Amino acid sequence: MTGSTAYRGSMHFTCGYGYNLVGAKTISCQADVTWGGRVPTCKATCRAGYQLIAQTCIRVGLEEKDYEDAQADCEREGATLAMPKTKELDVALRNVIVNKYGKDSKYWIGLKESGSWLWADGSSLDDHDHHYQGWNPGEPASGIKAWFESSDCVQYWSGPTDTPMWDDTACGYNLRYICQES
Repeated sequence: MTGSTAYRGSMHFTCGYGYNLVGAKTISCQADVTWGGRVPTCKATCRAGYQLIAQTCIRVGLEEKDYEDAQADCEREGATLAMPKTKELDVALRNVIVNKYGKDSKYWIGLKESGSWLWADGSSLDDHDHHYQGWNPGEPASGIKAWFESSDCVQYWSGPTDTPMWDDTACGYNLRYICQES
């Protein structure tokens, strides 16, 4: 919202990503100290098949694919694998998984090791402003597990916590996945 609240002044309204403005973009202050029209609102919107969760449009892919095919499926829609870079989004995604699909399922998210941990958008896990990480205890894998299994991609996995958290595993497994609009 920008503009002036003085008599004859105008206020201009816009909405953030994932929201559409409902109502007039501009309203004016009247002589009787009222607005010349209704104050608009912002309504959440996501493309068909996606839902708004923690200010992010996401879609859960229920067909099982390996990491690369899951990422390619998201990219065909102009999306990426989900990137839970904040605790708010991470917890919201976990809740969707548990409440809709049960706690024992595994889902790819957009985090992969390529010398360092990189998100699907190319940003580094360590570079994020909040430095949030939602690993299961003992993850990412090291020692004997990492030696026996190439652990390059990240999934939501319930493991020892009984709630989905990040776990690195081989990229070739066929899992469900979560897409996030770019």
